[in-house]
Amino acid sequence: MIHLLRKFPFFSKLFDLAEQVHHMEKQLNNLESTLNRIFFGDKNAEEMLLQHFCRTNRDCIPNLKNPKTFNEKILWLSLYHDFPLKRICADKYAVREWVAKQIGSKYLVPLLGVWDSFDEIDFSKLPDRFVLKPNHASGCNIIVQNKKKMDLPAMKKHFDYWLSIDYSGYGLQKCYQGIPPKIIAEEYMETSEHELPDYKFFCIHGKPQLCWIDLDRATCHKRNVYDTEW
Repeated sequence: MIHLLRKFPFFSKLFDLAEQVHHMEKQLNNLESTLNRIFFGDKNAEEMLLQHFCRTNRDCIPNLKNPKTFNEKILWLSLYHDFPLKRICADKYAVREWVAKQIGSKYLVPLLGVWDSFDEIDFSKLPDRFVLKPNHASGCNIIVQNKKKMDLPAMKKHFDYWLSIDYSGYGLQKCYQGIPPKIIAEEYMETSEHELPDYKFFCIHGKPQLCWIDLDRATCHKRNVYDTEW
């Protein structure tokens, strides 16, 4: 796929357009979350969450009084179960210290820098390839593969907007609430095939039960889910 993109630049433009649409969707979701908080208020968080769930799950109404399915338990945890570790793990910068204490810093992606605003970044001190992302949100990142081709005004526009987001409004994910927004730069990573599979492990009662793997995110996104026997 990488070779096709290089041979046919038109496809690259299509992927750029798809990224712009994705960004617009996030803006609309953020606006919706703000309007929900205005009209419903914090006391009706359960009603807001149920409406959000039903819109995206074909009007399926979950049972939150006696949750049994995976989705129902995730919803219940989102509404009624809150403890400091969830917020630490949602913070891409703060979680690094926790991971280092648990299993060692050798398992962390090397950190190249952290800043409170885009204007503070000194790009001359960064390598030719790196990844920029906010610490307090999800799905917001810029992968730089050639520093000479950076569009700094466009990047600044993205990060100025991303840093203004209260991501806890997306699906009422309270663990994102109150995280001090920052920008972090991490080392660029890829396999010999110029990809980087994304592994997610789902644990139930502290034990891994499922492995979710995302592949080819930048080209033809695929997702596989396995049990512990693969």
